[in-house]
Amino acid sequence: MKSEDASVDEGIRITPRVPASEIAAFIQPDQIDSLLEPWLPDAGERAMVIRCLLEVGPAHHRGSNFVLLRLLGLLLKRSGASPTPLSTGAVVPVPLRIPPSVDSSTGPMNYPLGVPTDVLERLAPRGSRAWVAMIDCLTDGPPQHSLANAAMLCILSALLRGGDTAADPAR
Repeated sequence: MKSEDASVDEGIRITPRVPASEIAAFIQPDQIDSLLEPWLPDAGERAMVIRCLLEVGPAHHRGSNFVLLRLLGLLLKRSGASPTPLSTGAVVPVPLRIPPSVDSSTGPMNYPLGVPTDVLERLAPRGSRAWVAMIDCLTDGPPQHSLANAAMLCILSALLRGGDTAADPAR
């Protein structure tokens, strides 16, 4: 495969440098708005998170966030699982990274969407070193990463909860 392009099914050519305008053209914020509503009922908070996901950072991150969240949303809809709001004890906040030059005397600030912890307890015991490391990986970084992680985990949590039974060996 050449570095300039890659062939895929039916001879379609994919070039690595797609203009940002082509990426922006397929992003539909309203689709993500309705998807996130169960976890972010406040329209203003939801709009801020959507801006971080779909309007901030490199175009390829904005496009990736839309594609992955939209596909997870379709899977959630198909599954019939019911998304439920996050309870305070079952979520770790995503910190808002404040530049040192900005007065943060009010204390740490967080985004309105956090990381649900129930889904991570399927991978490591709550409070274990591995669990804490997972939280750190998922909440660190620019908002287009950390909030996308939080949103995807909200959906995955609902999907996994929807498939839970008393005999679920993963629990």
